[in-house]
Amino acid sequence: MSEAVAQRPPSRGDVRRAALLQALERLLRDRPLSAVGIGEIARDAGVVRSAFYFYFPGKEAAVAELLGDVADELLAVAAPFLDEPHGRDVAAVGRTMRSTVAAWRRHRHVVLATIDARDDAEVRRLWNAWIDRFVAPVAATIAAERALGNAPDGPDPVLLARLLLSMNERALERHARGEDEPSFTDEQLADALTTTWLSAIFGGPTA
Repeated sequence: MSEAVAQRPPSRGDVRRAALLQALERLLRDRPLSAVGIGEIARDAGVVRSAFYFYFPGKEAAVAELLGDVADELLAVAAPFLDEPHGRDVAAVGRTMRSTVAAWRRHRHVVLATIDARDDAEVRRLWNAWIDRFVAPVAATIAAERALGNAPDGPDPVLLARLLLSMNERALERHARGEDEPSFTDEQLADALTTTWLSAIFGGPTA
C-alpha cells in the first residue's frame, strides 16, 4: 500500500459513521440505552434519521461497535499478562488490573448502559460476545502456566477464566456505580483483583 493511500483523508461516510457513534456515546453519559432514540442520535450527529440506518440496522449494532472499541482497549492493556507466561508476576498482573479499572472508569457510561439493557436479547448476545473475547486468551495463559510448571493443576482453564472474568465484571460494575459500602479506591479494587487472580491461578496467598 502506498503512503498516499495509507494516509488518505476519511471519506464523508467515515465521518458520518464516526459522528453517529460519538453522538451515541455522548447521549449514553446521561441516560440508558432504552431512553436514547435513533432520531435523537441522528440530530446530535448532524444527520437525518435515515442516515443512521444506512450505517447501522439499529442502536444495538451501534453499541456493539462502541463495545468492540472498549474490548480492543482492554485486550491491549491486558497484553503484558496474556502475551506469554510470566509465572507469579505480581507486578505484571497488578499493572493489568489497574489499567483495567481505569479503562472501565473511562468508558463506564457505555458499559453500564449496555449492562442495563441486557434484558433485550440482542444486547445480551452482544454483551456475552464481548466477554467471550477475553475467555480464550485468559484460558490459554492459565494452560501455558500449568504446562510450564508455574501453576498447579486445577479447574478447567476455560471454566476458571469465565469465573475470574465474571468476578471482574460484577466487581467493576459495582465500583463504577458507586454501590460499594464502604467505598474503595480504584487502587484498592485493583489490588484485591490482583490478589484473587494470582491466588486462583497459582494457588496460595500472594506477597
